[in-house]
Amino acid sequence: ACRKILNIQNKKIIGELFSNVLKGSRERLEKYIGVMKLHTEIQIENSGMVTFYDFRIQPLYKDNGIFLGRLITLQDISELRKAQIEKNRIQKLETVEVMAGGIAHDFNNHLSIIDGNMRLLEIAVSKGKDISKYVRKIYNASQKAGAVTKQLLTFTRGIEPKKEAFDISELLKDLAELLLSTSRADYRIEISDDLSSVFGDRELLSQVFSNLIINADQAMPTGGTIRISAGNSAPDEVLPDILSPGKYVKVSIEDEGVGIGNDQLIRIFDPYYTTKEKGSGLGLAVSFAIIQKHEGFIGVHSVLEEGTTFTVYLPAFTITQGPPD
Repeated sequence: ACRKILNIQNKKIIGELFSNVLKGSRERLEKYIGVMKLHTEIQIENSGMVTFYDFRIQPLYKDNGIFLGRLITLQDISELRKAQIEKNRIQKLETVEVMAGGIAHDFNNHLSIIDGNMRLLEIAVSKGKDISKYVRKIYNASQKAGAVTKQLLTFTRGIEPKKEAFDISELLKDLAELLLSTSRADYRIEISDDLSSVFGDRELLSQVFSNLIINADQAMPTGGTIRISAGNSAPDEVLPDILSPGKYVKVSIEDEGVGIGNDQLIRIFDPYYTTKEKGSGLGLAVSFAIIQKHEGFIGVHSVLEEGTTFTVYLPAFTITQGPPD
C-alpha cells in the first residue's frame, strides 16, 4: 500500500504519487480531491490486464483538533479479487449441479407415480373396474410436476411481477391467521400506523411470506412465539448495499427456534439446499428470486438455540406530485 499525509490543495502531489501505480489514471483520482472520507474499490485496465485497488481517504487531526491532512491508502487487492471470483464460479457450478439433480429427482418421483398409475389404470379398464382413484392420482402427480416447473420459471425471466400498490399489512395478517391457526406457536403482529403501501405483485409476495411464516413455525415444533413486524425504512437508515436509494417497507419475521448455523446460512438461498429432512430446498430460493425481481432485498440473521429472523425490504409506493421543475 502507498501511504502519505497530503494537503488537500496539492493535486500535483496526489497525481505524481499514484501515476506510476495507476499508469496515467490521475483523472480518476482527482475527482476524489476534496473528499474528507472515502472507502471504495478502483478497477484499472491497462494493456488488457485488470488490476483491483482498495482506495481509502481518511482525515488526520492533531489532538487539539487541528486538521493535518489526509491519509490516502492504495492497496493492490487483485489476487484477493481473483480468488473470490474463482470461488464464486465454483459455487455457481456446484449450485447448478445440485439444482439439476434436484429437478431430476422431483420429476422422476412424479413421473414414477404417473407411470405406475397408468399401468394400474390399464389393468382396471381391461377388467371393467372403477378407475377414478387412478385418474385422481395421475392428476395430482401432474399438478405437482407443474408446480415444480412454475417454481423453476421464477429463476428465469419467464415470470415477471405484475406490480400494483397494495396494503401489505392485510396480507400479513391474513397469512398468519391462515397458516398458524392450528399451530402450537403463538404469533404477534406489529404494524406501523403510517405504513406505506407496497409496490409489488400480491400473489408472488404472498408466496414469499407464506414460505417464511411456515419456516418459522416448523423451526419451533414444541411451540414459541413468531413475531411479524412491518414498518417504513427510516430516512437515516443504512440500507443494504444492493438497494437503490429510496423509500422501502421493511418486513421482519422472527422465530424462537433452533437457529441456523453459519455454514448453513451461506447457502440458505441456494436452489435445492435445505436444512429440513423433508424439505424440497426450493422455497427460500424462489423467495430470493421473487424479491430480486421486485428490486428489493431479503436477508437472514440467526443464532443457534435462540432463533432466526428473516428481513425483507420492498419498494414503497410513492406518488410524484406533478412533473419535476
